[in-house]
Amino acid sequence: ISLSELQRHNRPNDCWVAIHSVVYDLTDFAVEHPAGKDPIHMYAGKDATDVFDIIHNQRVLESFGNERVCVLI
Repeated sequence: ISLSELQRHNRPNDCWVAIHSVVYDLTDFAVEHPAGKDPIHMYAGKDATDVFDIIHNQRVLESFGNERVCVLI
């Protein structure tokens, strides 16, 4: 998808986040996020790669298989 399409999914009830050029629908996961939903909602419709890499490792993304939407172009 395009960056403009990603940016349309910028609300808590429609929350897509890009991490390493892959877009994830984290709408449902946000409430399960160990650090709370606010950090995810802050990046709704945006690229969160930089902040993700500070806190997580790449293996965490493997658990997001069902949330994967597509690749960001």
